[in-house]
Amino acid sequence: MNKPEDSSSLAYRAVADTDAAVLYSEAFSDRETTLHLQWDTHIAQKETEELIVEMLELHRNGDKFFWIGVDRKRNKPVGLGSIRPDENAAWIGILVLKNEKRKGFGRKMLSDLESLVHQYFASALAEIHEENIESSALFESAGWCRDSSLKKPLFEIYRKIRSERSDVGNEH
Repeated sequence: MNKPEDSSSLAYRAVADTDAAVLYSEAFSDRETTLHLQWDTHIAQKETEELIVEMLELHRNGDKFFWIGVDRKRNKPVGLGSIRPDENAAWIGILVLKNEKRKGFGRKMLSDLESLVHQYFASALAEIHEENIESSALFESAGWCRDSSLKKPLFEIYRKIRSERSDVGNEH
């Protein structure tokens, strides 16, 4: 899978082992940032390094793709995005670094990842912890709908269907 398209505000690159320090200090060691993730808060940078090794292997195998979003103005990482292809859809994940929250990067990353997914699949999916109100609000404001047919305990599943015309919003 290609990387998301760069824009005037964000550039994307594949996650690399050199990202361990920033991901540890700006995300994975922070309890608030990791509260709704699928892994626990990291106590040591070595845990982040090991996670990145797993990410690189998944990326290399085509099982799940990971990109660092970089603010082009400051040439600084602002988040981590992922796409996991499924049979008929792809799952999107977004993490904004703790010092970059509330600056619009989550919305931009969501839009960019969604555009990439919709080049390959008719549906994009996201799994959001039921207590993660900020992420739910972000996805809903971007036109995503809850999909109760895929609900699992403690999580809401959101879906967005590719529009046939670019000027038509998601059908609910």
